[in-house]
Amino acid sequence: WPATKAKSPFGQLPYYEEGDFVLGQSMAIVRFLGKKYNLAPEDLKAFGLSESLTEEFTTVYDAMVKAKYGNPADEAAGWAKFFEEVIPAQYTLLEKMCPESGYFTGDKVCTGDLAIFTAIFHVGQADPERGAKALSAFPKLTAFYNGLAAEEKIGMCPCDLLSLLVPSPLSMHSSAHLCTLTSPHHPSARSLSLSLSLSLS
Repeated sequence: WPATKAKSPFGQLPYYEEGDFVLGQSMAIVRFLGKKYNLAPEDLKAFGLSESLTEEFTTVYDAMVKAKYGNPADEAAGWAKFFEEVIPAQYTLLEKMCPESGYFTGDKVCTGDLAIFTAIFHVGQADPERGAKALSAFPKLTAFYNGLAAEEKIGMCPCDLLSLLVPSPLSMHSSAHLCTLTSPHHPSARSLSLSLSLSLS
């Protein structure tokens, strides 16, 4: 990292590099990649919905950070509130918005869909048993999540919002790179992977 830190516009990870173009700030990268790979809806209202779902990802993630670091003297209490109060409340809101089938904004997956998928995934990673129990109470959201999880292109990705926006993360044939070194328990992390350097096809 010290050797590449000077490349980062804000001196932090993640950053995205494509030729002489370098972009910082994880959510800006998310939106850039969403537009680059046609995952941003053209319809203005659908785009607004997708953006709101992307922001919901940050709401869930920030709540995870608070659960982990909000009360160092009693971390267990923080996680209990997260799974018993915060996540059921957020999932209730998402369940109301979730369609009976397909994706939130129609018949094509968008950035917001991937954001919600990633949020649910990391809730489950934090505690598989409590995460699964929380999700099971919401049938439409469960079907949405399972449907995306079954898609081959998503199954082959590291489950990280930034990496999900990249069509072929295992390909190594260009000079475009996404560099990140964050973790689910780092308070400034949003991209949620331990160490990732993706090359785009």
